[in-house]
Amino acid sequence: MSDRYQAFANSALGKLVIKNLGLPAPIELDRYQPGKPLVNGAVLLGAAPDSTLSAAISDALASIH
Repeated sequence: MSDRYQAFANSALGKLVIKNLGLPAPIELDRYQPGKPLVNGAVLLGAAPDSTLSAAISDALASIH
């Protein structure tokens, strides 16, 4: 969703239109900010048994948290 749509959807007219059309109201997404953690909370990684990339992905996730 673009920021323009979000701004429109949060305006009085936009709320009315969104409601009458039955569209979902957009939520504000967390944006990356330098100096803040990349991920807040836990990350769940699932993989098939003997996956070739699961160890590399696990190491990469551990290094950014």
